[in-house]
Amino acid sequence: QTHLKQQAQDEKEFLRVELDELRKQWEDTEKAQRTLTEIERKAQANEQRYTKLKEKYTELVQSHADLLRKNAEVTKQVTIARQAQGDAEQLKKENEDRFLRVQTQMQEAIQSKK
Repeated sequence: QTHLKQQAQDEKEFLRVELDELRKQWEDTEKAQRTLTEIERKAQANEQRYTKLKEKYTELVQSHADLLRKNAEVTKQVTIARQAQGDAEQLKKENEDRFLRVQTQMQEAIQSKK
């Protein structure tokens, strides 16, 4: 009987230790599950932030391309305007020179008639 009692005690202790281990495993599993859930939540939030940043980057790239095109067009227009201004200045100088020649010729003609 003492032997059976000791065996029951040993089995009780063994089962208690096993139960404690199972409880610890269950707690660890619960903790790991909470951690996994938190990681998944953060991953989803990061994915949403990444998607928003990617959209903004795409918008910036498009805006930059548009600005480059506009800059090229404005530069082209400025070049054309400067060329036209240069042509106008050249024409003005030529006309002034002609006017001075004609004026000189007229003065010479008036002088020679006197």
